[in-house]
Amino acid sequence: MNFSASSRLRAFKQTAPTDPFQLVAVVLVLLACGALVAFPIAMLVAHSFVDDSGHLGIAAFAQLLMDKSLIAAALNSLFFMVYVAAGCLAVGVPLAWLVARTDVPAKPCLRAGIAVAFIIPSFINVIAWIYLTAPNSGTLNKLLVAWLGLAAPPFNIFSFGGLVFIETAHLFPIVFFAVAAALANIDASHEQAARMLGAGRWHTTRTITLPLVAPAIISSATLCMLDALSSFGAPAAIGTTANFSVLSTAIYGLLTYPPRVAGAAPRSRCRSRCSRLSAFGCNSAISDGTTSSP
Repeated sequence: MNFSASSRLRAFKQTAPTDPFQLVAVVLVLLACGALVAFPIAMLVAHSFVDDSGHLGIAAFAQLLMDKSLIAAALNSLFFMVYVAAGCLAVGVPLAWLVARTDVPAKPCLRAGIAVAFIIPSFINVIAWIYLTAPNSGTLNKLLVAWLGLAAPPFNIFSFGGLVFIETAHLFPIVFFAVAAALANIDASHEQAARMLGAGRWHTTRTITLPLVAPAIISSATLCMLDALSSFGAPAAIGTTANFSVLSTAIYGLLTYPPRVAGAAPRSRCRSRCSRLSAFGCNSAISDGTTSSP
């Protein structure tokens, strides 16, 4: 531990800027980051310790623990993050493998289509899927009921599963492009050596390929989780009709007229803690993966 700290200190001294202009630029960047990041977070922390009457205290945190609607919203956000990340991995990783490791036709068109799916805002996707799969008025539901003679519409976008589907369809390109780039940059000699020594395709994939692309998989899944946690448009459009909320919509409800900043501040801190925990877990997993990978 001491050796690591001393080596990091020496590396910092070697890379520290010595040019006065570089030093001024670094100071300006740090001040800008402090003004844009540290100051809002400090104000959020300060407001979280102020109650409705303007006095210092922890009453807001006590209300936070007793608020059943917030607990439900936090659990919804947790499941939402996990399901979206799992869905993005289930879609993005196989597509990345197809594009990077097979001779599937029209690869440029496939990449362009996936990029367009990510570029289009999620709120527009919500509107499109509402037109298609709304329970009573969706075009796709109407066609399926008419053609197949179904007693009830088969799809209902106004549900928690519908929200997960919409967010997954919007975020899986993050996993696709990260894993596809990792697969393209892998040194093929490792896999060729394993195959020459008698390892099968699945054994080579499990012991060579997956450990090498694990950092890309973990980091992209973490980005999907954080994006799902911060998402507002799709949860607001779907959750309002389906009568459920996540942390982002619950915080927005507290900031509508009359605004309850004292209640919204600790809820925002809870959301920021989730983001920091996810980022910390991503960094730890990537560090472990890079040190243990061949």
